[in-house]
Amino acid sequence: MKLSEILSESRPFACACGPLRIEGRFRPAAYTPRLEQTILGLDRAAAPAAALAETLSSLLERWDLEDASGAPIPLDAERLADVPVQVLAATLRAVAEAMAPNATGGASSAAI
Repeated sequence: MKLSEILSESRPFACACGPLRIEGRFRPAAYTPRLEQTILGLDRAAAPAAALAETLSSLLERWDLEDASGAPIPLDAERLADVPVQVLAATLRAVAEAMAPNATGGASSAAI
């Protein structure tokens, strides 16, 4: 197997944040030891919300969250920094749940 095959895999996620339901896809292989270190340090970061936006920009491939004009919100850290923290946190939780092993079969959850 080639590393490029692993890196190209994406999985679905879905989350609710109040009345919003957000769906999209993320790259599991983007979850690296370095990114894990960032995630574990979010509560100690000088700018935890900015670190959360940076983390999601690394993981997310696409999502259906739109701005007021109906345009998709880009997934770069700069644009994610304008999204409410509760939406970013709910998205990260959904991605984490989608990556967690399934309790019955040991396989990763599909989250949807």
